[in-house]
Amino acid sequence: MPRRPAQHQTDTLAADLEAALVDLWSGLIAPAGDDLSRTSASVLNMLRERPHRITELAAAQSVAQPSMTVAVQRLEARGLVTRERATDDRRATNVVLTDAGRAKLAERRAQRARFLDERLAALTPAQRAALVAALPALHALTPGDPA
Repeated sequence: MPRRPAQHQTDTLAADLEAALVDLWSGLIAPAGDDLSRTSASVLNMLRERPHRITELAAAQSVAQPSMTVAVQRLEARGLVTRERATDDRRATNVVLTDAGRAKLAERRAQRARFLDERLAALTPAQRAALVAALPALHALTPGDPA
């Protein structure tokens, strides 16, 4: 069955958008320059919202619980997270982001912002305006759309 023109446009747009986002994301994470893995950075980012149990972190990162336990131990040794007894179940512990962990996240965000500032400065005013116009649509594509 031949594709409808609108479907072809959507498929092409999806492929082009995916390629552009992957290239942009690669540029954003490359200059991090620290020894924090993507999984560790993602865990810290999750903890920014609220404490989590290791089982929750493992499920969200699609890793086995023992692997997440090791990752959390490494983050804990660096002072980026701590473990506290869960208030709802004294047998359980929650992993909590420390002030040092929040500072590490802020440092990484600042690096990415500098990278984007440099890229945006190289664009023409029309290209920057096109990005501004596209922001609502990009936000609508994200899980948990804030709009």
